[in-house]
Order: sequence, then C-alpha cells, then structure tokens
Amino acid sequence: MELVIQSLKHNFVVALLEEKEYEENTFNFIKDLLKKYKKICYILLQSSYAEIKEEFSKNNIPLVKIHFIDILSKHYENPKKTKNCTFLDGPSIPDLLIGIANAIKKEKCEIVLFDNISTLLSYHSSADIENFTNTLKTNKGYNKTKKLYLMQKKDKVIQKEIDKFICDLRLFADKIVELN
Repeated sequence: MELVIQSLKHNFVVALLEEKEYEENTFNFIKDLLKKYKKICYILLQSSYAEIKEEFSKNNIPLVKIHFIDILSKHYENPKKTKNCTFLDGPSIPDLLIGIANAIKKEKCEIVLFDNISTLLSYHSSADIENFTNTLKTNKGYNKTKKLYLMQKKDKVIQKEIDKFICDLRLFADKIVELN
C-alpha cells in the first residue's frame, strides 16, 4: 500500500490489485490519499455515488475532500444534484475529460483516482482508452495533476483484454505497482 502512495511522486501511476482485496485496498488508498492531498477527484466507473457514499460512511471515510464523477447513476435514475458529485450521462470519453478538467480547475483536485479503469474496456476499445490516457498525461489542463489508475489484475470474462491493456499501459505509466 505504502509503495503505491510513495510512487505518486510520479504523475501517472497504475496499481494492479487482486480481486479479493480490491475493495479493502481501495478504501485504504483513499484514507492515505486524504492525508496527503487537499482534494481528490474520484472517478466512479463501477459503483454509483449512492453506493460509494454508503460504503465510505461504513468505513469512516469523510466525503468533504473528495469530488466524485459518477458514470452510472444517470443510467438508472435521475440523481439528486449534490455539490461533491458530477453525474455524467454515461462513460463517454469526451464527457469524462470535461468532468475531470472541471474537477481540476473548479474543485482544485490535486489527484484523479480511477476506480477500476479496466471497467472502461466494457464500453471502449483499448486504443480509445490509451488515447484518453495519453490526453490525461500530456494535455496542459491535465498533465500536472497526479493520476492513479486502480485496476484488478484478473477478470474471468475479459482476461485477454486486461492482459493486453496492462501491456499497453506500461507505455504510458510513469510507474506500475503490483500488489499481491
């Protein structure tokens, strides 16, 4: 865990996690990041804001220093507006980029945390996600902000795609950390 936090001296870090400890590790990352950064942008790719808010409450994680970007809730309901969450219509890469840019500029987020970046493989090609990653790494509005991609190493359904995606991310990431 500490190895990933120390790796954030780099701007773009990928943390590869085991499925069985993914949720616990994610909560521990958040707690550690809240000690280090004034504001976090948390990209919700596999949970809704309502779900994560409940889980954070159970795990004593304060929401005040986190701005969420939720790609799921609007698909199922018309969520109530809240100051610390941007609800997107779906997993559109242009919408994600705009949401992240706003979180960095308006909310003063110092780090962007993607929970579980491989989820985007369900919606986009690996090449599209690589272009998205390259934009986050090189474009002026994003390049100074730290990025942490959390990713499960194994997925029975799309393991081939995940293995290829991990190889592709090695081209972009400043650091890849595997936690066992």
